[in-house]
Amino acid sequence: MLKELIFLIGIGLITIGIIFKIISSIGLLRLPDFYLRLHAATINAVGGTTLSIVGVAILSLVCDFLGDLRIYVFGSALAIAAIILITSPVGSHVIARAAYKSKTELPKYIFYDELRKGESNAYK
Repeated sequence: MLKELIFLIGIGLITIGIIFKIISSIGLLRLPDFYLRLHAATINAVGGTTLSIVGVAILSLVCDFLGDLRIYVFGSALAIAAIILITSPVGSHVIARAAYKSKTELPKYIFYDELRKGESNAYK
C-alpha cells in the first residue's frame, strides 16, 4: 500500500513537470518579447525539470531492481534538483540584466524603470 502511494506521488510529480514543460514551451512560441520568453524558459527549468527530477527521485525509492543503489539515485536526483532550482533563476536574472544593459527594447507595457539610475525621472 505504501509503495503504491509513493509510486503514484512520483508519477504525479513527473506528470506535473511535463505539464509545466508543455505550457512553457507554448509560452516560448507565443509570448511577444524577449523578457516574457525568458520568463517562460525559467518556468521550464524550475517547474518542469525540477518537479520531474524530484518525481524520479521518489520513484527510485520504490524500485526494487535498484537494490541498494536506490538511496544513491534518490540523493543524486535531489542534489541535481536543488542545483537546478538555485542556478536557473540566477542565470535568467543575469541574462535579463545583460539584455537590459545592451539596450534590448523594453516592452510597451513597462512604464516605470527602476534600473535607470542617474536620471532624474525613471518614468518614460
